[in-house]
Amino acid sequence: MGGVKLPPLPHPSTAVQLYRMGFVHPFFVTGMGQVFSALGGYVLVQLGAAQLRPSPPPAFWLGRLAPIILSTAATMFFGNAAYLTLSVAFIQILKAFTPALTLLLCVLAGLERPQWPLLLSVSLIAGGTACAVWLESGTPAFNRVGFLHFMASSVTEAARVVGAEVLLGAARYNSAEALVYIGGPTAALLMAASWVTEAPAIRLQTGRLLWSHPLAFLMAFTMSFLVNLTCFFAIKYTSSLTFKQLA
Repeated sequence: MGGVKLPPLPHPSTAVQLYRMGFVHPFFVTGMGQVFSALGGYVLVQLGAAQLRPSPPPAFWLGRLAPIILSTAATMFFGNAAYLTLSVAFIQILKAFTPALTLLLCVLAGLERPQWPLLLSVSLIAGGTACAVWLESGTPAFNRVGFLHFMASSVTEAARVVGAEVLLGAARYNSAEALVYIGGPTAALLMAASWVTEAPAIRLQTGRLLWSHPLAFLMAFTMSFLVNLTCFFAIKYTSSLTFKQLA
């Protein structure tokens, strides 16, 4: 992956900016974003903006937190890996699939009732997106691996937000607690994977990129914290389906 050359992208995200500079290590980038998220949640607790309950029992970790942690790690990796081969514009089109997947999981989890107006509106969005993908698939720029990466991230993203809705609703966790108890373990998983698969290349690039462009890295990791914070906040006070329809 270290030799991948990315074409210029219009208005790229902060993660894509790092990839364009040649730092194509999605495990490390997303892992550090989760590190900043966990630290940010802890800072909010120390400032008195939120409360942090003691670490939950093992049964709660396995039944409630572990599925969210695993789906979050998978979403972060597959979603960022897709940026290596797909354009930002096409990825924004593909994101329209996620509400349909979220609705399906919400119905299965008993969080939503399959009412016809809702089903029709979501089906129209998914159908239009499918047509756009079909047209794009005939162009030379279409990358099947990147498409599969992003579809995998859509499935795990839907699982993540539905799990977060259950955590923030029924379990009454606040956004800072979600950042700490989900962001910390997710960061550990992603950074462990980075150490195994990306560490040699990262060490070679540290002097050239990490130290020469510190603000770019700081911005990417800080934005990850802000995105995760607003995500949990929005899900807590609306719903996972509403959040994915608006996101």
